[in-house]
Amino acid sequence: MRTQAVLPELQNRLESAFPDNFARLTFAGPAKIIAHFDSAPDQSEFRRATAGLPASIQFEVGEARYSAREAAKIENGIRATTRSFPEINSIAFDPVDGVIYVNDKEDAQIEAALRGAIPIDELKIIFRPEMAITLSENAISGSTWNAETGSHSQCTIGLSVIDSSGTKYTTTAGHCNDDTARHEFNIYQDRAYGEPGGSRLNFISQRLDLGMDIQWHTLRETDDAIRAYYWDGSQSVPIKARGSGAPTYGQTFCKFGRKTSWTCGTVGSRVWRYGGYMYYLTEPNGKTIVRPGDSGAGVVQGNTGWGWVHGQSGTGSGSSTLVFMIVQEIYDHTDLRILGCSTC
Repeated sequence: MRTQAVLPELQNRLESAFPDNFARLTFAGPAKIIAHFDSAPDQSEFRRATAGLPASIQFEVGEARYSAREAAKIENGIRATTRSFPEINSIAFDPVDGVIYVNDKEDAQIEAALRGAIPIDELKIIFRPEMAITLSENAISGSTWNAETGSHSQCTIGLSVIDSSGTKYTTTAGHCNDDTARHEFNIYQDRAYGEPGGSRLNFISQRLDLGMDIQWHTLRETDDAIRAYYWDGSQSVPIKARGSGAPTYGQTFCKFGRKTSWTCGTVGSRVWRYGGYMYYLTEPNGKTIVRPGDSGAGVVQGNTGWGWVHGQSGTGSGSSTLVFMIVQEIYDHTDLRILGCSTC
């Protein structure tokens, strides 16, 4: 059993065994998992919780400032504050370091609202406007997606989906120009609307709420087909499963975008965005992982589809950190399902 496959089972065991002090897991390498607690767990109980899992995996205990139970209260306060201040770009929180990061310019009213909504002593709040999320404006999964006009007219095709009636759709990010323009996809590298190889699309709908940033289209040309594959830069890889629930801190995911091609990173903390949670994905060596145009690209791990690129963290022409929405949101809030998932 691969180390990452153990994560959901271990998460459930530790949440059950340590409801008051377990915080979260960190995937720390091919054979190492760190379990974070806000106070030291009983060692015998911890050994029981990890019993029966592969002996090749090393389990370590790490510190956290807040437990998952305390973190839930803090996140309720964050949600309440964003309802009062909808102009906030985004807010990230990780129970391990215990810091609330407001990705926006410093604002005394926002800080006061957060402290009022979260009655915890010594609450640490840091404003970091340089990390504000900006949308990747210019986009197979990995094909190019183009609108004829608009400021968000170039994006990347994402994971294919299917609805309860059996209709298949191709997707991209919801913030890319929708039904106000004509659209097409192009499987031949980074080509713009109207260039050779383009095939017309029919815009159907989009969601830009509850942590979702997705739109879906049917194909206009009868000789085209929607397939459950993504491009990794050298071959088409089938999607056979979907990421269930939330990803785990430290997992490695990849994407193919029209501007940065095939890049990979590790999952970081979640960030409140569009009325729900999205997640950071960071290239560990500081290399550029995303540029404007990569929006909508499928976020994958092997044959598993995990989500769609939403944007980049920070301003500029590229970033070592991208932000992605997760597949679980469409399962919770729409009748769309990932094409290729025979059992999901």
